[in-house]
Amino acid sequence: MQIPILVPATEMAEYSDPETFLEEHLPPIEVRPSFKVDCLLVDALDEVPQDGQMEILRLAGQIAEELQCSMVISARPVHVVRTLGQETSQRLPVVQLQPFEYSQAMRLIDRLVRDPAIVNILREGIANLQAHMDLSPLSVSLLLDIAEAEREVPGTVGEIFEQYMDIALGRFDIERGIEVVFQYFIKKQLLSELAWFEFYKKDRFRVDESEFDEFIGAYFEARRLSMENIPRMKSDIDRSGILRFSDGVYFAHRSFLDFYVALYATNHSSDFDNISKWLAEIYFTDKWSDVAFYSFAQKREVSANFLLEAEELEDDSVDYHLRRFLIGRILQAGWLSPSGTKVQGVELGVKSTPKLLEMISKELDGDAPAAMPYVFVAGLAELAYSSRTLAQEVTDVTLQLIEDRSLDSYRSAINLLWANRTRIPTDDAGAQADLILELMRELQSSEQLTLADRAIGYLLLETVVEDDKERQRAISRRLTRLARRQPDSIKKLLTG
Repeated sequence: MQIPILVPATEMAEYSDPETFLEEHLPPIEVRPSFKVDCLLVDALDEVPQDGQMEILRLAGQIAEELQCSMVISARPVHVVRTLGQETSQRLPVVQLQPFEYSQAMRLIDRLVRDPAIVNILREGIANLQAHMDLSPLSVSLLLDIAEAEREVPGTVGEIFEQYMDIALGRFDIERGIEVVFQYFIKKQLLSELAWFEFYKKDRFRVDESEFDEFIGAYFEARRLSMENIPRMKSDIDRSGILRFSDGVYFAHRSFLDFYVALYATNHSSDFDNISKWLAEIYFTDKWSDVAFYSFAQKREVSANFLLEAEELEDDSVDYHLRRFLIGRILQAGWLSPSGTKVQGVELGVKSTPKLLEMISKELDGDAPAAMPYVFVAGLAELAYSSRTLAQEVTDVTLQLIEDRSLDSYRSAINLLWANRTRIPTDDAGAQADLILELMRELQSSEQLTLADRAIGYLLLETVVEDDKERQRAISRRLTRLARRQPDSIKKLLTG
């Protein structure tokens, strides 16, 4: 019979020779002939202090040779094994686990977790997180830690990141029995200063390792920390997976860099002459826009001053109107903002609806469907304004827009209602759909409503009232009549 031996690297550190290890981990000598060890598995080499890793690797090699079996060494940052393997005569082949797809991550969760409530919590959390970071085995493991510790995965990406960073940097290491030299919040502060001074201020995404070493040395010196602990600090940060050390030093995911730049700005807001103006300016930049998102996610509140500053930064480019329309994402990040501030933000964002429709239409190829700008803006609306933390404010603005009775307000209102359709009761959705249909009749009678406005409006409203079959049939009949009267125009509108 063939069996494996699985041992944590921290436990291997307790042994000095193969004989002692084998005496502890093999059954009595008289029964050993009945089986063979086919693999020695040494887990989490990176959890051992750096100066002891080579000795464990040598000991594992001696044990594997004694047993005439294969050997597998695991570490969270793969280069720990690669570097040590190159420094020995073993020349270990290195295999790196690739990030999971969403479905793969959920299959793993289904196998690991027996509590259906935790599975559902993780399903939503992973769905929110997957667009912003790699779903590595470590990431999924940390999300499991968050769900089990907090009985929830926060509903916003910013809060997920905050808890993720704390756990990755060792918030629960003491409870796990891992030796701690630096508390997790010290590592967060160091990373925020690194992100600010070495990346954001120098406008780059990667630094040389010598520059990183110089930075960390200056950090320790300024705070009179023991220089002897610099290797341990680097090892802890490396193990977290937040930084990568390969052909220079860089943040493992761009969102991590933005998060830490934002953390520095949040912690040093009093150093700015006008933090709201700086955040508004950076939000409308191409390279660092998400810094504003993470800043408000960390504070959980958007300031009215930020919205005022954003409104004053007028421009006439597609990028500007796209970012202004998407300001709903900022409101989602600052979900604890006063309701009046949220309303102010939604009103500011949808002011760009007419410009976006106009600009996207001009950019279209002549053969493209004329409905494309409407569909594109509706998708953006769902991204920015479909949120349970914004549902009431989006409703308030939708009703205000309907009362305005203009074509521009109609185009904004129908996008907001469509984005909000899953966040409000069926009766409310139906009532708002009725109000929009009445406004459409007025605009059509005054010849303001285009064919695209009517057709796309009916299509969106069909989805809004899908749980109200009577209303849905009434809207479908309107769309059918429109298609019968102008079949060629409708076909060109939808297919180009």
